Amino acid sequence: MKKLLLDIETRSRCDLTKAGARRYAVDPSTQITTACWKWTGERVVHSACNIPGLAHLGNSTMASFTAAIAEADRIVAHNIAFDASVIFSTIGPCGLDLNKLDDTMARAQRAALPGGLDALCEALGVQGKSMDGHRLVMATCKPRKDGTFNEDGALFKALLDYNVQDVHCLEPVDRMLPPLSPDELEIWRRTWTKNARGLPLDIELCERIAAKRAEIELEIANDLRGFTGGAVTAITQRARIQEWCKSKGVPIPNLQRATVESWLDMEAMPFDVYQVLTILFDSGGSAPTKAQALLDRHVAGTFQDATRYYGARSGRGTSEGANLFNLVRPSGKHDATQVIERLKAEPDGKFTNTELSDVLRGVVCALVGKLLIDADLANIELRISLWLAGDSKKLELLRNGADLYAATAANALNIPGLTKKTHPKERQMFKSVVLGGGYGVGVDKLFNAFKTNKDLPYEVRRDLTHSQVAAIHAGYRDANAPLQMMWKGLGEAMRAALAYRGAIVPACGGKVSFFWRKDEDVMDLTLPSGRKILHYKPRINEEGELTFWRAKHGRMMEQRTWGGALTEILSQSIARDVIVAVERAIEAELPDVHLILDIYDSVVALAPENVAHERMGQIVEIMRRVPDWAPGLPLDAEATVTERMEK
Repeated sequence: MKKLLLDIETRSRCDLTKAGARRYAVDPSTQITTACWKWTGERVVHSACNIPGLAHLGNSTMASFTAAIAEADRIVAHNIAFDASVIFSTIGPCGLDLNKLDDTMARAQRAALPGGLDALCEALGVQGKSMDGHRLVMATCKPRKDGTFNEDGALFKALLDYNVQDVHCLEPVDRMLPPLSPDELEIWRRTWTKNARGLPLDIELCERIAAKRAEIELEIANDLRGFTGGAVTAITQRARIQEWCKSKGVPIPNLQRATVESWLDMEAMPFDVYQVLTILFDSGGSAPTKAQALLDRHVAGTFQDATRYYGARSGRGTSEGANLFNLVRPSGKHDATQVIERLKAEPDGKFTNTELSDVLRGVVCALVGKLLIDADLANIELRISLWLAGDSKKLELLRNGADLYAATAANALNIPGLTKKTHPKERQMFKSVVLGGGYGVGVDKLFNAFKTNKDLPYEVRRDLTHSQVAAIHAGYRDANAPLQMMWKGLGEAMRAALAYRGAIVPACGGKVSFFWRKDEDVMDLTLPSGRKILHYKPRINEEGELTFWRAKHGRMMEQRTWGGALTEILSQSIARDVIVAVERAIEAELPDVHLILDIYDSVVALAPENVAHERMGQIVEIMRRVPDWAPGLPLDAEATVTERMEK
């Protein structure tokens, strides 16, 4: 096999951070400035400068670069979606083929390592990139204030040297990272194909929602003013927010997104501080902001950054730009069709953030002659956690159509006959009780989740007390003894694997197992499907807690774990494996159905209009199939055929 390692640098009048790789690649102003490549086994790194008058700076030519791409059997790059997209759009196909592409970023994330090349090199003990590289890239990748590009020869010579160093550090990274398994490679290629198809957008609706940004920011400012007693009056007042948090006993060191997310996970967080930090964390995710991100990144009316392979430790994807994975569910307060019609008819009308959020999913729409099929697995994480716990009674209730979320809400709120239809908000609220309770969430975190849950009427949230939530929390645990036994068993199994080197320690009735590869200092948590979730440097710390290292917020970080946390990663990971099996079957059995998105437990696809309802029924039947590796797991699904994404 002829394996080619490559790296390119580019310039453009398009803002990469705002537009994303695929929109950036197709911009007419985008061009490759330098390219470096190396055949594995060779010592020389070939380099070429693509700036007129500076070709002499390299030791080769751009023609040789494209010839090498055509000749290669395997093409390796870090975040190859960027390199391949730019090469294809600016130079041409050059022999690029999806089956040739090998992404070290994807391989790193699959191995629970950082996705960024600098942090990855540090984690692997590989000499990383030049500290001066960022300055060189920034000086050459965008126009100067006068609109011209910097084409200084000395600067580009230094950039080429940096580019060469990137290829040098890519080679040991490629050698040290395990390749994607055939199954994972299939998923990676499927993700690429879905992104290439893109999500078709109603551009006019996106523009209408995005135009409301100023109004929604005022709404957010009013909320901040109320929660802080006037101490903070705008989301941009970050120093004031930090100072106010400290005055409330929460000395958050900075307000970077990753830091805020970590602090929101703290159990004993005062409610008012939790509210403010939640607003801060979500401020970039308001409906107008997301709509603008879709506009910034669309390519010919499609959003092509919808899924990033292995975006979470469980293997689930994430989105780039506008995060399709955390769109707020429609509140049920508004008729989406009426709001969309009013937005288009009354562009200067007044709309609340709730109204805009309720129709945001509707910007994803079907193509001419097609309809959307939006299908999801019914309460899959709950079913998996009960299956792992061996709770046969509740599993039987689920098989018979029982709604455990509604039953929990009816019991806690003393509302006989409560159903999803009669009390949708209350049921949705207690979904967090069932799922969070299943993962061992504490009372304080559950209390804050309740108080900020806008699915609940304001009066209920206002009057809810900590003691009431504590009673709900205790009642749920008392009613779910098998779950508590599972938490304990998972923690004990991981400890036993640390104590008995070389022993495979089963848990959850043998459905999963732990194995400590002591020589590599990695704990394998093996799923029922056979896939492994990796835990680096597992330990029992001085406080007797289980810890391990993982990639989080772009770097390796130590993290505590316990039975409830292990249950959560297991449930989410197994749900991912179920969805993978579903997508594989859809592709194999329904060739006229095109997958365009999956979000955790759901799939969105396009089907020909004349067979869309028939295909919907077939997809539901596929989703109800129990995988061979999960005997006894009760699966159910539901789906809709629509012109716009709704759920």
